[in-house]
Amino acid sequence: MTYISSDHSSLGEFIISDSNYRGAVIDDYGKTRLALDTSIKPPGLSWNAAQDIPDFPFDALRDEYLQSVRTETPLEFAKARVEEYLNQNLPGKAYQDLLATSAIIPEVLKIVPASLQFKTTAITGEYTELPADLRHQVKSTATGSANSELFTITLDAMRLSNQRVALFYEPETVEDQQIIDSFGGLDNTPSYLVRLRPVLKVNGERLVVAQDGLPMGAEYTLAMDVITPNGAERISNTHIVGNLAVIGVVSQSSTKDTKIDEADDAESILFKEAHSYIQRWNRAEDELASLLKLAVSRPIPTIVTVGGLIDVTWLMDMPHGFEWKGVFMDAALRGIEAVTRTGDSAREKTFMRLSALQGSILENRVFEDDLKVDTVSTAKLLQIAATGGAALFSIDKANVDAVLPTLGADENIKTDIANAVNQGLVVTIPPAEVSYRDWTGTGYVKEKPETGKRCIAAGQCQQVNGR
Repeated sequence: MTYISSDHSSLGEFIISDSNYRGAVIDDYGKTRLALDTSIKPPGLSWNAAQDIPDFPFDALRDEYLQSVRTETPLEFAKARVEEYLNQNLPGKAYQDLLATSAIIPEVLKIVPASLQFKTTAITGEYTELPADLRHQVKSTATGSANSELFTITLDAMRLSNQRVALFYEPETVEDQQIIDSFGGLDNTPSYLVRLRPVLKVNGERLVVAQDGLPMGAEYTLAMDVITPNGAERISNTHIVGNLAVIGVVSQSSTKDTKIDEADDAESILFKEAHSYIQRWNRAEDELASLLKLAVSRPIPTIVTVGGLIDVTWLMDMPHGFEWKGVFMDAALRGIEAVTRTGDSAREKTFMRLSALQGSILENRVFEDDLKVDTVSTAKLLQIAATGGAALFSIDKANVDAVLPTLGADENIKTDIANAVNQGLVVTIPPAEVSYRDWTGTGYVKEKPETGKRCIAAGQCQQVNGR
């Protein structure tokens, strides 16, 4: 028997007693330091014997799903189609029989090994903590008009992951606070009378405050750079001064309780909705990967922004009215990699297309399920257009010059589509704007045809433009 002490002095090293046995520490002699690395497991994984259906048309599910507005999510739709197939072709087989699951191969040593599980060929560095260039970081930069910098701050992703990150606002001057007080609060104060400073908070703590204020209702840009040892990804969103927004940052998995209580304030509700969205998308992706016999990884954090939808009226180049119209959700950054286990690389593309579709539908389903309100997302908008008889345009380099002038869309949207096509992307868009209840606008998807990844820029997945 070897006694392992709990007072290890450094990561990967343990003090053990190599002479005092039977759990009784008689003296301090015979103790030695032993390197242990429990993160390294035996190679490979143990997989269950999941049934496969190689002739099932998984690649056709996305286009079929978009033909009409549906109550099911893409995953639920796929499950129903698979169950129909099993009933007709493999009676007695159930959907669960198709899901591939894995487990780490256990390694029972019975004794403490005298050396590490690997041969050391070189030591490139020893650290008490990971250096900055090996950590994932998030740099947040807010800019106002004429690209004037309001604030910039860089934080480790692990400090932001699963924490409540919010954009808040405070008066620029004491006089602004006095004006707000005289009107009985910010909600009652005319936009043109006060200036506010954007504030980035984490769990209620003010981490950075803008050096200058802006008129309430004015727009500014928040760019977030996710910096990794292998490069950086940038996302950018336009925000309105005075409008609360919550940013969900999650590395790997969300661990938060997303049940909404009556005591929750607006910030808490938005925070829970962001994490509810990420949790539901993660679970759906994991099940889709099991169904398609894929292994997936999420190498960078997911970033989702949830906030109020504000209608600002302007008078003489100044914000004059500030009216809350609803809520929005933007899955700004989502990175996932899929690897096939069966050698069928086409399933990787199919997975990417179905995963992106699931993420887009969840942008409306999360609000509909949790807040009981009707909403619209890019995927739902495409369904609405198809239900109305509109044939969706698929724009690429071969037809962009002919199709683009016929689109009923703003010029900035046409420019964005042209830029995407020039980068080798294929754009799917309705021929004209779509109306749904009080919402009117257009939505479109940019897709890399060779991989099935749907993106708009810098890793973003879906975009809805409208008014």
